[in-house]
Amino acid sequence: MLEVLPNTSLYLEVVYCLAAVVLAAVGIIGLRQVFLIKYDIKSRYQRDANHEAMELIKRYSDTSIPIINKWDEQREKEHIPDYEDEVGDFSNFSKELIKVGLARIPKNLNYLVDMLNELEFVAAGVNSELANEEMAFYSFGKSFRDMVRSNYDIICILRYGDTVKGYENIVDLYNRWDKRIKRIELESKKADIDEALKKAIDQRISSIGTDLK
Repeated sequence: MLEVLPNTSLYLEVVYCLAAVVLAAVGIIGLRQVFLIKYDIKSRYQRDANHEAMELIKRYSDTSIPIINKWDEQREKEHIPDYEDEVGDFSNFSKELIKVGLARIPKNLNYLVDMLNELEFVAAGVNSELANEEMAFYSFGKSFRDMVRSNYDIICILRYGDTVKGYENIVDLYNRWDKRIKRIELESKKADIDEALKKAIDQRISSIGTDLK
């Protein structure tokens, strides 16, 4: 009996060690499975987001641009200028802005309304967070920003007085993308200035007797 107890204790230690190893292995496998599941979900989401972005890019190219061109043709034909003043927050604007904006609204609103509705549709697609915003931004971000900016006063007038403001997706996307474009432009200017400073030679003339070595 005395000889059995040490053997039993040794056996239990071995079993305990093996159990610990098995549990550790199961834990590692479990963590790996969780990682793979998360990776798969993220990959599928990214593919779906890229697909949605490609659909929006195609929509902007095939549908939005022709409608925008129709509005531009009407403006040129009727000598309607772009809005060129400062762009605000689409809510606080002066009577002068309203006056100028009303003068720019044509009698035939078809192309203007079609253009704004199309931009609202595209902006809603980007704002839905279902599409890869980066792909959309680098594809038509500047075109969208410039189109909204050139019609800022008209958009303000069409939103004026409504309890539920119209073209909210346009306003939201414009504000985000305009800031991003301005930041990119500033970073580009900074890079150019830094490069110019590196190339500039700072030549100085020392006073007599001060350059002793």
